[in-house]
Amino acid sequence: VPFVAGQLAPEFKNAPYFNPEIIKIGDVIDNAYCATSEDCLTIDQTHFDRNSLIKMGERYADIILKQVYGK
Repeated sequence: VPFVAGQLAPEFKNAPYFNPEIIKIGDVIDNAYCATSEDCLTIDQTHFDRNSLIKMGERYADIILKQVYGK
């Protein structure tokens, strides 16, 4: 079963510490992938805004479509 981890919002105060590690998830867990939060914005420095939620959802979907369905 594939696993997709999403990065924290870039504006979040701890993102500089966690996001570089999250992107490496596939190096330590088989069949794990990362949806990056690049170019995403927040409403309060923590939670993604509407457009960024859509963007993240599309990134998750793209990963699953490629890894599970080969598309």
